[in-house]
Amino acid sequence: MSASVVAESCILADAYATAFMVMGLDSALVLAQDLEGVEAYLIYSTETGELAARSTDGMKAFLQK
Repeated sequence: MSASVVAESCILADAYATAFMVMGLDSALVLAQDLEGVEAYLIYSTETGELAARSTDGMKAFLQK
C-alpha cells in the first residue's frame, strides 16, 4: 500500500519506492536489505484486511515512537 524509502538522493528514493511497490513485499525487503545506503518502510494489507508494516533494520534510526 505504501513504500517510504531513505536514500542518498530524492531521485533514488523515489525510484526504489516505485520499484518496491511493483516487486511486492518480500522481494522488496530482500532487495532493500541488500542495497547499501537504502532503507525502507513498507505498509501493506494482511489477508484479513488489517494494515501492517515491515521495514529494513536500518530504518529504525529514522522512526520515532
